[in-house]
Amino acid sequence: MRDVGWDFDGVNYFYEYPVDDAALPDHGYAPGEFSFRIDNARDIRPFLAEAEPVIWDMGLTLIFNDMGWSVVEQGFMEVARLSVVKLALFTAAVAAATILAVYLFIGRRKKDYAIMRALGAPTRKAAKALALPLMATAAYTRPD
Repeated sequence: MRDVGWDFDGVNYFYEYPVDDAALPDHGYAPGEFSFRIDNARDIRPFLAEAEPVIWDMGLTLIFNDMGWSVVEQGFMEVARLSVVKLALFTAAVAAATILAVYLFIGRRKKDYAIMRALGAPTRKAAKALALPLMATAAYTRPD
């Protein structure tokens, strides 16, 4: 016969597998005998929100030990918010820098464009002629 479980301190029983009521005849379960583990730490808050009212309605008190996870989780959530803000700011800065670089480059090359158009170059070909040196400069100055 398999062992029903193992006795921790004479009151609390910890089971390695599910035990039905027939395994422990005439045993009344006290609230302190139940413990469980939540595998995903991000499920702790939803569990507490769902279980706390049920436990209070039963006239019991819920004691939950998360080993400091709630403080750590708040830090993680703050870091996630700051990361989104940083990403938005850096994206805006890169877009502004790109627009400024194109504006300055094209602004300085207006005379070249006017000369190409005056000599009869099509609009598309003249625009490509301006874009090529800009792309070459951008590829050359790439940080990696």
